[in-house]
Amino acid sequence: MTHGSRDALRSLALQHLSPGDAEKWIGLLRPGVRLEVATGSDDVAGRLGGLPALPTASEWPVWEGHGPLSFVASIDCAGLPTAAVDIGLPEAGTLLFFYFDGQLDDGEALVLAEGPGELGGRPCTPYGSR
Repeated sequence: MTHGSRDALRSLALQHLSPGDAEKWIGLLRPGVRLEVATGSDDVAGRLGGLPALPTASEWPVWEGHGPLSFVASIDCAGLPTAAVDIGLPEAGTLLFFYFDGQLDDGEALVLAEGPGELGGRPCTPYGSR
């Protein structure tokens, strides 16, 4: 599931940076999970875009004084390979990601809960899990 080994990245850093800077840079590296479009029988770990499944009685997130946030992605924690990352993640539940882009272009950049005909989102799976 790894895209580049720590040794390969160290070698690359030493080619382009001083030894001290290379070691500082390597010290900042953390493992991660990359998502890709799910196809066929892939286990879906999340969705990019569309409408999120907000918990019952939850209101659409708003940045107070600025306006509603745009939905980015939802990630099913149970579908992530938690051993591949070095941060504590819940074993179950869904993480929802929102942002405010500051560009209120007549609502085109916003995914509003009451918006008609919203797309269902793009299913995704952890990279290399097939």
